[in-house]
Order: sequence, then C-alpha cells, then structure tokens
Amino acid sequence: MMKDATIAIAAGVLQQFPSENDEQICLRLIDAGIPAESSPRLLEFLPIAYCRVLLVGLGVRFSNEFQRIQADGSLSSARLLTSEPLWNPVMEFVNRQLQEGIPKHLLLRIAGRSAEFDAVNQLLNRGSNPTHVALTPVIFTHPPMT
Repeated sequence: MMKDATIAIAAGVLQQFPSENDEQICLRLIDAGIPAESSPRLLEFLPIAYCRVLLVGLGVRFSNEFQRIQADGSLSSARLLTSEPLWNPVMEFVNRQLQEGIPKHLLLRIAGRSAEFDAVNQLLNRGSNPTHVALTPVIFTHPPMT
C-alpha cells in the first residue's frame, strides 16, 4: 500500500511545478525518491482526487470508473477506480488535507491538471448548472502497470 509520505512528496512536486508536463513531473517524482512504476499512477490519481474534493460541493456527478487507452489505440473495458490500489490512499490523503485546511490555491494547482476539472470549468464558463453535469469514466493514456 502507498504510504502517506510518498503521496505527500508527489503532491508537493505537483504543487511546486504546476506548469510542467507529465514526463517532466514523472522525472521529478523519481528524483524525489518515488519508484518509477508508481510515478505515473500518482500523476494520474492525484489531480483527479484534488478535482473531486474541490468540486464535490457544487453537485457535479463524477463517474467511479476509468478506462485506459491500450497499445492498439482501443479503450479497455471500464473498471472501478477503487480497483486500483493507489486510489483509496490518495483519496484519503487529499480528504485529510482538505480537513486540515489546505489553501485553495494549492488545491487548484493539482486539480487544474485534471481533465475532469477542465471539462467542468468549460461547462460552467458556458453557463451550465453544475448539478446537471455528469462526467463519463476517466480515460487514462498511460499504459497499465505490469
């Protein structure tokens, strides 16, 4: 199971370098001591978790499933986010940060990396009512861990 200290390191890197691309962030996570196989997963799950805790009060409905783009370009079948070993520890970490009063601008630095955040933001900017927004499963582009 992922330790809070590892998740905290990853969150710190994402907060410190919000404009870097995924490859740069993964390299920074590895340089910070996070195993190479865990770095892409943390990069996937942390922005989604921060997005969801940030937007939960607006009434946006999030899917509890995800899919992956396969090597042949097809989509995998849908799986529950909770089927991924990192999901629950990441959500617990982010919820604790929220309870401890993490500043909103730090939440936004990580949540802003999420495609869900971008989609909801675009819909709200066009006048959508957040209680009418229901998102489809998250689609991950990184290959599955082997």
